[in-house]
Amino acid sequence: MDGTVIEQVILLYRHRFATIGLFENSLYPQIPEVLKAIRFAGYQTFVATSKPYIYATQIIEYFDLS
Repeated sequence: MDGTVIEQVILLYRHRFATIGLFENSLYPQIPEVLKAIRFAGYQTFVATSKPYIYATQIIEYFDLS
């Protein structure tokens, strides 16, 4: 493929991910309950991800994990 096509595909992917794709996930069973129990026990929780901060925070909020 030529470089222009590759750049267009990347832009289309990024646009779709930024508007729809970041919400097309599902949580493992009982994750919200486990996180609440961990926090209730006084432990801190952290997020490690390769996603940009802006998307990670949106995903965390969307799934009510904050």
